[in-house]
Amino acid sequence: MNTETVTSIASTPDTAIGINMILAVWIVFSPFLLIYRQVHPAVLNSVAVGVLLAVFSGIRVSIGYRQPGWSWCTAPLGLWLSCSPFVLGFANPPIARWNNIAAGALVSFLSWRGAVITVPEGEATPSALSRSEPQTS
Repeated sequence: MNTETVTSIASTPDTAIGINMILAVWIVFSPFLLIYRQVHPAVLNSVAVGVLLAVFSGIRVSIGYRQPGWSWCTAPLGLWLSCSPFVLGFANPPIARWNNIAAGALVSFLSWRGAVITVPEGEATPSALSRSEPQTS
């Protein structure tokens, strides 16, 4: 009898990258949804970082999981997003500051996870293995 390993969240490259892509959409639209669109540096920063994050994550998905460099490209975006309220001077309103800090921390963590769990050559992605039919012996 075969047993399958239950994987935790962000334990596969496609899960980590998928969550980063969802975060990219949130980052782009958050200034408008959280009503801090009047803070122009915050809006421009969020849109630029969100678009870059979506592009890098999309490239990572399209070229395959064996090339972690694109995940490493998104990690600095997360670090920048967390620091940007203080560097660009929009620490007020607090919602803009905390949104960027939290989203940036998540992006950095997920980028790191997506890079370090790269699948070795010749193996399927872990999520593809978990979706496969169980083998009978």
